[in-house]
Order: sequence, then C-alpha cells, then structure tokens
Amino acid sequence: MQMKDRPGKVDFPKQRKNLITKAGSHRAVIYVPSTTDQNKPISNSAFERRVEKVSRQIAETFGGNTLQRMSFGSEVRDGRLIAEKVARIEFFTTPKGYKKNDSDVGKMLHSLAKKWGQWGISYEYQSPRQSRALYFIHPAKDKNKLKEMS
Repeated sequence: MQMKDRPGKVDFPKQRKNLITKAGSHRAVIYVPSTTDQNKPISNSAFERRVEKVSRQIAETFGGNTLQRMSFGSEVRDGRLIAEKVARIEFFTTPKGYKKNDSDVGKMLHSLAKKWGQWGISYEYQSPRQSRALYFIHPAKDKNKLKEMS
C-alpha cells in the first residue's frame, strides 16, 4: 500500500513491534475431494468428516488454515469429464516449520489418497524460491517428502 504522504514508499505491511507479525513465506493448499474410487460421489457427511480431519491436522501442525468449502474441480480422464466438489485448505508457514513437517504432511496425503480411493490428491505449493506449482499426491507405497517431489 502506498501512503499518500510518502510517495514512492511502500511500508505496509511491515513488521513493527507487536502490530504486525509475518505468518510465513511458504504457502500450500490441499484440495480435499468429494469422491471415492476416483469418481464416485460420497455423502455430504463423509465429505465433511474428510474436510474436518485434514483441516484439524493442518491447524494443529501449522497453527491455522483457511478453509474454502464451495469449490468445484473437473478433469478429463479416459475421455470422460470427472467433476466434483472440493474443499480448499490453505496454510502458510515459515521455512523451518515447513521443513520440520513436510514429511508428515506427505505421509498423510499419500495415506489419504489410498484410503479415499483417489488417483491423486491435488496439493499446491509456493515458496520464495519456488514459484506456485500444483502437484498430484498419488497413493504410492513410496512416501517421499513433498519438497522432494518435482
């Protein structure tokens, strides 16, 4: 935000004593699917349980998140359009916080992709050194750290 009385100076937001705190420079979004067996819709209550589980885990791990429930996604697979309701769970963290927890988040997403019968769970990641990118976390036996995926 450019202040009128200080042309050319960008000074908001800027960390100042206890007035502003930087939450983190690493950003991620988990897309929680509302299907099973890749394209079969689940009940609303089952979807809400999925969202609650992931939201709680991320909030406990990183201190909080933003939940957007009314998103929709679609993709073409085997010539068919697969559309579904998704919830977006976005969070920010510090480099230290991400490095400490990326393996656990990766294991959780690999496990949930398998449990939920998904081809993959969408995971968006961005950091100061890596531009915004979308990954598909597959239900693999190999549970690599997310940062090692490219």
